[in-house]
Amino acid sequence: MKPAHAKASFLPPLYQRKLYGKAKIQGLIPCGLLLFILLIATPVQAGQTTSPPDLWKVIMAEAVSDGYDGMYGVACVIRNRGGDLRGFAGAHRKDLDAFCNRQGKRYIEMAKRIETIVFKNNGRDITNRATHFENIQKFGIPYWAKKMDRVAVIGSHTFYKERRVYGRNHPALRCQHAKTEAATKL
Repeated sequence: MKPAHAKASFLPPLYQRKLYGKAKIQGLIPCGLLLFILLIATPVQAGQTTSPPDLWKVIMAEAVSDGYDGMYGVACVIRNRGGDLRGFAGAHRKDLDAFCNRQGKRYIEMAKRIETIVFKNNGRDITNRATHFENIQKFGIPYWAKKMDRVAVIGSHTFYKERRVYGRNHPALRCQHAKTEAATKL
């Protein structure tokens, strides 16, 4: 028979410690370690991402031709990537400053406002958590799009996110799998 205090354990058996042969107690080190692991493993929330310097210029370079909605979608993708600008062609333009100035004050203010809404005010994600986009009318379907799901089309850009792959025993597929097996047995 187990002692009464053993039932109140909220830590998995791996993190419980036996001391002096009889009494089980929960140590602070394993609990703190578990909390640390949970904090490290928690994904970045949309409002926690800081905007990279001159982000509004990259937003303009990527989607100024699509207007407000297109630039807003690009900003959402940048936020969904954690603010990382690697892979954005607009971030590597040599004439980025001159390009932005040619677009005019209207688009410069619009891009700055979008940056504020998406990154500082935690604006709504209109791309359904997309992490990639491409103008497929102009550049065709990229090689990486075959392994992703298309989640939105805004202006001339098509937005993608990583495909979710479920195993055979995943709860979402279990019922469908059981129905298929039952039908084949008949």
